[in-house]
Amino acid sequence: MLLFVFCTSSHLLSQELDSESLKYWFYRDRLKYFVYPGAEEGASVLMTSRNAYNSDGCLLQFNGAEWGQTRKINGYYLGLLATEYKLLLENGQNEDAFRTLHELDLALSALIRMDECENIPPWNFSIGYNNGFFLRNDVPPILSQEMTSSLNQGLSTGDYWSYVDEYENGRRGYPFEIKPEVVSCARKYESESNYFYINHDGSADNFSNILLEYNQNNEKYWKYWKSDKFTSNDEIIGTLMGLAIVARFVDDSQVKNKAIFIAQILRSFAAGTDPLQPYQMFYPDGEKIKIKNGGNSFALYNGIDNCVRVMEGHSATSLMGLFYYQSALLFNCTGWPATMNRGMYIKLVATSDYATGLPPNYAIKKLSDTDRWDVFYSLMWAAMFGKDLTRPKYDYDFWQLLFDLEQAPCGGPHKHCNNCDYYSEGWACEYKYDSEYASQYLGGVRTGVFPGVDYMLLYNLACLAFPDGFDYEGQHYSFPYYFNQINRTVTDKYAPLVVPGSPSLEISSTNNPEEMRAIRTITSDMIVSNRAQLQLPMQNQSDTYIDGVFGDMTLKAGESIKLTDGFRVDAGAHFLARIESYGCNDVPYINPAAPLWSENYRGSYYDTLISVPMDQRAPNVGTKL
Repeated sequence: MLLFVFCTSSHLLSQELDSESLKYWFYRDRLKYFVYPGAEEGASVLMTSRNAYNSDGCLLQFNGAEWGQTRKINGYYLGLLATEYKLLLENGQNEDAFRTLHELDLALSALIRMDECENIPPWNFSIGYNNGFFLRNDVPPILSQEMTSSLNQGLSTGDYWSYVDEYENGRRGYPFEIKPEVVSCARKYESESNYFYINHDGSADNFSNILLEYNQNNEKYWKYWKSDKFTSNDEIIGTLMGLAIVARFVDDSQVKNKAIFIAQILRSFAAGTDPLQPYQMFYPDGEKIKIKNGGNSFALYNGIDNCVRVMEGHSATSLMGLFYYQSALLFNCTGWPATMNRGMYIKLVATSDYATGLPPNYAIKKLSDTDRWDVFYSLMWAAMFGKDLTRPKYDYDFWQLLFDLEQAPCGGPHKHCNNCDYYSEGWACEYKYDSEYASQYLGGVRTGVFPGVDYMLLYNLACLAFPDGFDYEGQHYSFPYYFNQINRTVTDKYAPLVVPGSPSLEISSTNNPEEMRAIRTITSDMIVSNRAQLQLPMQNQSDTYIDGVFGDMTLKAGESIKLTDGFRVDAGAHFLARIESYGCNDVPYINPAAPLWSENYRGSYYDTLISVPMDQRAPNVGTKL
């Protein structure tokens, strides 16, 4: 249910989307359970899901992880990292921005690592080539101890019934512990200890003796490997979407050029290497990648080329007749093949700003109308190419944007099992904006908990597309100041302030209290005083103070609040620090032992001077509650 109340009067009310900002950073913290940034095999490759379980006897397990169409979902991952970097940098959060940039660089390096795959099974050539032919993931069949520990940090553990109790009565959508051997990935049959090797059903993919066929390198072994384990059109284009966003929003030349280089290699591979068979892709042994496996880019290549040309700083070409014709055929088609094809065409239009014979925004609307994706891809196009979606001519669906943001589940997208009611309506799949409308609500074949990178990229694109907010139905919506709300460090803050000409004359005062929240921790050396500092225009600090204006600050975090040397609360000022957890439906998600974040909680206060250095402080000094 949409919870926003819209006003129809001519007077605009204002609403900051604070809850969505906090949800974004909760999702961002939660993302560490789906990706292990690093350089080793399997690192910086995003899972498609984890903790999957089906009641029909499917092998996917509640204590396992799956890396499926990882290149496609990693396009979303690249996009959210690039946009997060841009937004943090724009808001002066340089330290956090460069941490995000480093994570992005690792993710790009992982793409190159998986491209140079000819020297590992199943090909085992002497060297690997960076040529656009890639392994969808290089996750090992048994996760390393370091990777397992990182992907499980702080999670609930136990047997199947403990897992059921968690999603029925506890943190729905939140990950559960995984085992290092329960790994569904391309290389799962390379270890006799892998759960899926041990429990393999030969009728599922035509294996009778996996170990024998693997060791003998025979026909059935090759049939397994050549079935959706390598390059395909949808994986190429899903990756290009993320690379295009990196090229547009990242100013670091090394990272940007790396993204462009990867895109150029993919374009070259999609063009084909045989002049007599243009656009046909091949395995390293010379066999054609079948059309049914996405191995021929004939109907897509002009769009791929235009996407990369724009990344290189060129204009899109007009040689897209076939591309447009093929995409036009999809406007009113239904069913999974049409949905997958629409997803490819719409990405190429949104990232190239070109569709033959149609304005790009109209083509995006037509291609996505069946599954209501235009709210996402229109944002992508507008943010990348500087289009103002508040202009009536674009007819942007603000209602759908607000609805999608609010509907995203507070604990993360999930479909805990088949034939049960534990799924997040509207977000019941690994990527909402590549899924049929029905699958968005009821889920598809994949179960478990999903990374949520689609929501995070949607939120960031909205922040970029609407830097000044937008008006809808008599109300003004704006996105709050963009900063990392997982572990907040608040330094050199003084409260209260008096700011002449601001909507609220006083800031962080008893007349206008301020509350700061963080998903996990807050560290601060703030001063909460009994006189206000006058904040003048174009001036960061002032030596002018106004007596009789008392500071009022509240800090709330899920795990800890650290008050460092220099922190002070003057007599008469109000300060409150509480451990409260992000959560929903009466369930705390970050800290099960803490109460949920409360609204307008005005309990006991510090009301004393507590700026004595730590090494001189008595055990109970300054802790009058």
